[in-house]
Amino acid sequence: MQAAVEAEHRSGRLLGKKRFGIDGDEPRSLRDLSGELRIARESLRQIELQALRRLGERAAGAGAPPRSGRPSTSCRPSCCT
Repeated sequence: MQAAVEAEHRSGRLLGKKRFGIDGDEPRSLRDLSGELRIARESLRQIELQALRRLGERAAGAGAPPRSGRPSTSCRPSCCT
């Protein structure tokens, strides 16, 4: 079980680096990455979402202000209720 968790964390870091161009490379689409990594786009999307959630939790634990939960100013009030 521990090995699976560690592998998922490594996948999330690798995906984040390639997806958002963190290492100075151009950001890549899920379609490009799914072909390169031979993982379905939906699986990559789920890994990405989990990694972003963990990053948000770490930021919140480090003193980052919490998100307000309010709709953005570009939202229509009815779309977020």
